[in-house]
Amino acid sequence: MKLFFYLILFSGFLFTACNKTQSTRGEQETTEIIPPTEPVDTFFAIMVNDLRMRESPYLESQVITKLKIETEVLYLNKRSDFLEKISIRGAIRNEPWYEVTTRDGKFSGWVYGGGIQLLDAPSNKEEKLSSERLVYAIDNGLKENLETIFNLKLPGESNRFKGFYEYKPGLAGNRILDGNFRLETRYLIEDYNLEAEVHIQGRYRHGKKDGAFTCRAYFPESETIATLYFEESQEKCIWGSYQGHAKNTKYSYREDQPVRCDFDYLREQANLQ
Repeated sequence: MKLFFYLILFSGFLFTACNKTQSTRGEQETTEIIPPTEPVDTFFAIMVNDLRMRESPYLESQVITKLKIETEVLYLNKRSDFLEKISIRGAIRNEPWYEVTTRDGKFSGWVYGGGIQLLDAPSNKEEKLSSERLVYAIDNGLKENLETIFNLKLPGESNRFKGFYEYKPGLAGNRILDGNFRLETRYLIEDYNLEAEVHIQGRYRHGKKDGAFTCRAYFPESETIATLYFEESQEKCIWGSYQGHAKNTKYSYREDQPVRCDFDYLREQANLQ
């Protein structure tokens, strides 16, 4: 009688498992890697040959190097707070990006979570990294919204930007800028029929500007860089500079305690020299 009961129970288990397998067939595979919370080194193994390490957590970012299969990399406690659908070995994965460095420290950058595997995974898969920074990807971000987020006047005539910023979740559910950010845009200067490319980057610490904020502008026959330097303890920038070259002109301008802490102001002052 007991044998008959266990046979019925086992048959029911198989029936449920088969139905579950059939219902999920063809769905996108998502197996987010959850590293441990303990302050110990966490390593990933590369599971895809020639996995690309990139400067930023998105596909269009510059490739730093290609990692061979079974290479071990050290996790730097940063992952994107978004998932991205990418085909890996013919299967669509929906994973975040992770910032890592090679064991020799030669290369550091972002790798896609669908091509890595956590080594010595913890038994509790639901644990989260409470102290890590998260990354927010910007795609076609509106200029006026970004100026509010960064408390920074963005230069140029473009109204849309892409890039990312690092942050930590606040107690009220808000995002506190903490770490690096990068913005990119391209636009046409209609008066001269020239295409401009602008890269802006800097760093925040606990929501305050910290260190050098740079704006590089590339044109067909010229290149400029404007720099604003902040210290975390100061609300205003300490100094600003503008350098570059055009066809027959070189720019080299610096101002301590500038009247306005924005890139356009530095460009205007440099052009007045």
